[in-house]
Amino acid sequence: MKANLIKTALTEMVGKTIMYNAHNYKIYGFMLLDDLVIVATDTKDITFPREEASVYINEFLPVEEEPEKQALQIMPDKKQVADLKDIVLENIKKVQKDKAFVPQANAVNKSINTLISMANLELAYYKTMKK
Repeated sequence: MKANLIKTALTEMVGKTIMYNAHNYKIYGFMLLDDLVIVATDTKDITFPREEASVYINEFLPVEEEPEKQALQIMPDKKQVADLKDIVLENIKKVQKDKAFVPQANAVNKSINTLISMANLELAYYKTMKK
């Protein structure tokens, strides 16, 4: 492989992650020497004979970058939380006045418990992502 083709191929890989020999490497740069090619990566340099450059470069498999981690938002915003508190207090008053309202209050209670479980899941997720 000619020097300009090696240079073009490796230049396109700089800043990208490749898989080589079952390991991922982020390529930072490279050097073309008379008889060697040295590829600088985030973990170690990959060195190979210049005459075998095409074989090695063909073994560099592109790896898709991991997408940015996005925040998980399960909990409602402050206004929705205030609305939920109002509903709970209203349900307590209704149950105190009329025992026939208990099944509906139980359904609301079940929904609120689901929201609390989801919030606990969100907290566990955040704790895991910080590690």
